[in-house]
Amino acid sequence: ASGSLRLDRVRLAAGSRTPGVDALSGTLSANAGVFVVEPDPGLAVTLSAPHVFREPLAMVLHEGSIGIWREDASTHIEASGLRIDGDGFSARGRVALAFDDAGGKPSIDTVLAVDAGDIARARLYWPVNVMPAQTIAWLDKSLVAGRLDGGAVVIHGDLDDWPFREARGRFEARAQVHDVDFDYHPRWPAARIGAAD
Repeated sequence: ASGSLRLDRVRLAAGSRTPGVDALSGTLSANAGVFVVEPDPGLAVTLSAPHVFREPLAMVLHEGSIGIWREDASTHIEASGLRIDGDGFSARGRVALAFDDAGGKPSIDTVLAVDAGDIARARLYWPVNVMPAQTIAWLDKSLVAGRLDGGAVVIHGDLDDWPFREARGRFEARAQVHDVDFDYHPRWPAARIGAAD
């Protein structure tokens, strides 16, 4: 079966493992068990994933589509062709998640290019479900201010295996930054990084 319908400011509540979204408008189409959402260009939405992020994430979705389908006892969600402006950042790329019916954390396959960002706002985007609390607290305190000029993030693997020791997955992050105020340790003076890669 196939068909399509119009979405107007739809709210999908976050589940115990799946994200939610508020104010989703666009077109939903279905064909052979695959559902595709084509959001309106320039759509302002709020993404909520309390099991991953500390706060809901407000963003403007300039481009992209979202696919949802079932395969091999898993539910797949893939957002591709993304171009996003969020609170303190802009990015392009794709995010794919697979949720196994047996439970656990999802598998992830993500490639994002970050065009620009405010380092002080990075705290909004730490994935608290896979990062140690001590690391998050240190990052929150250490990264005081600065600008991200560009960067890239690649994540591939089962998040139950995070942080991907013994080559069980892949995580790479690169960034170009400038004018970073860095408070590394309470016994050390704060530092200013003019530029770094």
